[in-house]
Amino acid sequence: MLFRRLAALHLLRPLTAVCLLVALPACQPPQPAASTVASAPALAPIAVPPALTAALAAYRAGGPKGWAYTQTSEGGGKNIVERFNPRFRGPTRWTLIKQDERTPTEEELRDYRQKSVTKTDGDTASTVRDQLDLATCTLIAEEGRTSVYHFAIRPAVKEDTAAVHMRAAFTLDRPTGTITQVELFNFEPFSPVFTLKIDEARTIMRYTLPEDGKPSLLSEISMKLRGRRLWVRKFSEDMTMRFTEQSDASTPSLAPSTVNTGPAIPQN
Repeated sequence: MLFRRLAALHLLRPLTAVCLLVALPACQPPQPAASTVASAPALAPIAVPPALTAALAAYRAGGPKGWAYTQTSEGGGKNIVERFNPRFRGPTRWTLIKQDERTPTEEELRDYRQKSVTKTDGDTASTVRDQLDLATCTLIAEEGRTSVYHFAIRPAVKEDTAAVHMRAAFTLDRPTGTITQVELFNFEPFSPVFTLKIDEARTIMRYTLPEDGKPSLLSEISMKLRGRRLWVRKFSEDMTMRFTEQSDASTPSLAPSTVNTGPAIPQN
């Protein structure tokens, strides 16, 4: 499903165990003073504008292929800094730099290497776009150079019980024709399983504007999940992932030794 793949994309670890179970993301972005996305009135659907059609065709949830970056993940009392370099293959693409604001131990590095075998760089994350019901496109807001569009989300598989309770909001930067923000959120409470009630589920993916020869790049994913287990036990899950030090790994000047920085992973 869409949200299970999104969570797997960035290896959210124990924080999102509940989210993986119900195929929902957890997210906590900095909250705007007024959310036009969450409180917008119902509007009549419109035909998807040509500029948005082109932007959606080029959109990849994980950003363009071939870019190295540093990923900092915070949530659930954990802080992890890691480096991704697509010029390497397999688990060596990922390097653990810091864990909980300190140099990782040899045991932590060994465990990280084993877990990195199943990590992905997000090349399969286009499901965000592919599950949009284009017939439900509505223009929610226009401000300055941006336009915000809402879509209903289609279930990816028969077992996907979350999609019918969710909406997607895409923010289009009109001058550059790029998607600068994608927000996935529930518009009503629901129970994906009998003993779990989801009151709020929200994921926001933010992207940079193309500039100085760089394309639009993923800069942040923030997640939030609120609900109740066993009808009465409240739970709250939050995580933020930031992507910095982004470099085009296809350029000759970006040698692997300068990208895959961080402590060497000890061999068994």
